[in-house]
Amino acid sequence: MATTINPSDQTITQYNIQTGGANNLLNNVAPGATGIPVISQGVSAQPIFGTAVVAGGGTGQVTLTNHGILIGQATSAISATAAGSAGQVLQSGGASADPAYSTATYPATAGTTGSVLASNGTNFVGTLTPSVTSITVGGGTALTTFATGTFTPNLLLGGAATGMVYSIRQGSYTQIGDMVFYAVYIALTTLGSSTGNASITGFPVNCGNTNGVYYTAPVNFFFGVTCTSGYTNVSGAFVGASAQMNLTQFGTSKTGGAALSNTNMVDATTIAISGFYKTS
Repeated sequence: MATTINPSDQTITQYNIQTGGANNLLNNVAPGATGIPVISQGVSAQPIFGTAVVAGGGTGQVTLTNHGILIGQATSAISATAAGSAGQVLQSGGASADPAYSTATYPATAGTTGSVLASNGTNFVGTLTPSVTSITVGGGTALTTFATGTFTPNLLLGGAATGMVYSIRQGSYTQIGDMVFYAVYIALTTLGSSTGNASITGFPVNCGNTNGVYYTAPVNFFFGVTCTSGYTNVSGAFVGASAQMNLTQFGTSKTGGAALSNTNMVDATTIAISGFYKTS
């Protein structure tokens, strides 16, 4: 037979919660700290205010690491990582270990524009500025040089340029392996007083025609140049292993060439020439 409990038979403490006690009496459960939930202690013990475990939807913790990352631990209380240092990244510890902050395995700060990531052999990735040092196609010889740039050409008469004044003086080149491709543009305002055969110097890489091969190129454009009678065209040719090109006149009625000299030029002489040569 059920027994009716009269609350007036017992003292009820303010703010306590009441649970069924032994002998059908009421039991007081003292309040916990603000925000603390009531936690069941099973069928044989009174509930209490406390920390909710994971099985009850809680964390199992009363404090959490400041700035840490929470980590699940199955049915155990969750844990937290230590706060990482500035610039560190959270890296996995695998399936059986907690993740942790550590130094990044790639640059943590900005590097040089255009650089790429590369391993240094110890699982640490650093920056690598790309550069071409050698190109091999198939089973051929590696191309060990690639360069491009400008240079300042010189027009010489008899090896000198006394009093010569330029209005335009430009040179550009590209070297791929042992081949050099060039373009030269020279325009004068004053020829000067030097006399003798004409040549152009200042090429950035020496021609390598030591095997007797002459690398020639026709003058693409010339102005203020009067060829000697019987000659109609002007070409440049590297002679020997040097950075000097000699200018020569040619004509269809002539069996050979004749050197271009100061007598064929005037103050407003303009010469443009482009071509290529081998360095070795």
